[in-house]
Amino acid sequence: MDWLWWVVAVATLLVGLVVTGTLVARRIRLAEARARDLAASLQRQMSVLDGLIANSRDAIAIVARDGEVCFASSAIRDVLGYDPDEINGRSVLDLVHHDLRDGLAAALADGWGDLAEPRTAELQLRHRDGTWRNVEVATRAIADHDRPALVATIRDVGRRQQLEAEIAFRASHDPLTQLTNRARLLEGMSQAIDRSARSGEPFAIALIDLDDFKVVNDNLGHQAGDRLLVAVARRLRARVRDVDLAARLGGDEFALLLEDVTDEASAAEVVDRLLTELREPVNLSGQKVSVSASVGVVVSRGRERGVQELLRDADIAMYAAKMAGKGTSQVFHPQLRAVDLEHLELRADLELAVERDQLVLAYQPIVDLRTGQPVSFEALLRWQHPERGRIAPDDFIPLAEQTRLIVPIGRWVVRTACEQATHWPEPVSVGVNLSSVQIADAQLVQDVADALAITGLAPERLTLELTETAMMHDTERAISVLDDLSKLGVSLAVDDFGTGYSSFNYLNRFALDVLKVDRSFVSVVLDGPEDAAIAKAIVRLGETLDLRVVAEGIEHGEQAELLASWGCPLGQGYWFSPPMPSDVVGRWLQAQAPAVTSE
Repeated sequence: MDWLWWVVAVATLLVGLVVTGTLVARRIRLAEARARDLAASLQRQMSVLDGLIANSRDAIAIVARDGEVCFASSAIRDVLGYDPDEINGRSVLDLVHHDLRDGLAAALADGWGDLAEPRTAELQLRHRDGTWRNVEVATRAIADHDRPALVATIRDVGRRQQLEAEIAFRASHDPLTQLTNRARLLEGMSQAIDRSARSGEPFAIALIDLDDFKVVNDNLGHQAGDRLLVAVARRLRARVRDVDLAARLGGDEFALLLEDVTDEASAAEVVDRLLTELREPVNLSGQKVSVSASVGVVVSRGRERGVQELLRDADIAMYAAKMAGKGTSQVFHPQLRAVDLEHLELRADLELAVERDQLVLAYQPIVDLRTGQPVSFEALLRWQHPERGRIAPDDFIPLAEQTRLIVPIGRWVVRTACEQATHWPEPVSVGVNLSSVQIADAQLVQDVADALAITGLAPERLTLELTETAMMHDTERAISVLDDLSKLGVSLAVDDFGTGYSSFNYLNRFALDVLKVDRSFVSVVLDGPEDAAIAKAIVRLGETLDLRVVAEGIEHGEQAELLASWGCPLGQGYWFSPPMPSDVVGRWLQAQAPAVTSE
């Protein structure tokens, strides 16, 4: 049976070989499949990697140990302007800024030294156009077939740095004028206080508020107003030195931080030069606009006052300058704090003065110099305060103009004057003063029309008086408004002629009927031919332009006689009568002309 055992053994061996072969063949097939899958996967990954490299905005370069660029991706064209073929084979030293070249050469000679460690740095590389570009370079060492190399990812950070600089600029500057903003000014003031505390040298703060800026906005539009602000900012920037700061605080308010000033006088000198420059007309789309400003100046040394205290005191001084007549500067002194408090109280009282019947009108006659007969009365505003007593017009009218309370007050004046004039004998007329703020008010013409309609006063018995400054502040607006008022039938007068612009060429452009010679020229007519020349010339000018001339401020009979001899038809002043209450006007008229009775 030995042969049977051999048969079984051989059969078993054959079966085992078959099974083993089958298993081996299966494993080979699995290995081949896995190899194919791995190759496909690697191919996909390389395809993705190639795509990432090709589509990356960051340039990728491989640099050999000797500094030779072995590979550059296509993005190098966007970052540095080179085609990859122009970079490959070149030394990296050709691209690096000369400030870094020696250090990089030493690192290459040292086998890269610290460069072999992963690191990121910002440096400058030469662009193909020859300029230097700020880039961020991230490096990592690799071994390429046992040849050490650096892989560098190069990112253009110039745009980022530009955006960062732009954001930083916007955070510290006014977007319209490009001047320093309030936040940066406060920071600069704090630094100036610290420097002054160390050096003992003073510095100054000047607050600048444009006078009647709202007139430009209301009449020429906000775009014109913005252009005016930009023009003012340009003049401020040209005036300040490198150590100073010019800022826009908002609206039409600006500020200067002046360093290296010696005292109040030197600071005021800088500001006065600036005011002179600001008065130069600004061309706004063909329309020339003159601008003035009120400036408050405070000079400080060391830490005697903080930032907010300095701004408060400069604001008080600026307010004092505005109250003094605008277009001027005022240096702060401690007494102004008491004045500021008083003005705040006065403003609150003025807002209630009309409704509490504290405002009244007084009337001063205008007479015919040949006959002595009254022809008109000028309405003069008076404020009888219940606690303060009579408040002078010079103390409250500028305040009313600054706060625009002059608009409702002026509306009341026109209506009240018209109503009271209806009780006078015809053709005696009444004159009412208008300010530049009222001329800028869109409702002025309608307010005058309403006053005439409600009171029933004939339009020819109303004269509206404007100063030269008010008319010339915004010439085109004034011309338009005066034309509309003239169409109502009222008379128009230019008041205080000779003290403002005295632009004779403009007189023909305005619909004027009356020219009033300022009292400063009338007061000297008896002092000699040279002193009398201006008044005489204005009288003749009025005659030439067919305007009725009124000489203001006549206080002596000789003045009235001389003016009449020159052909001046009308006069006004204390020689004839001081301003009188409305209830006295009727009796005064009866005394002057008994044959004329009031209504």
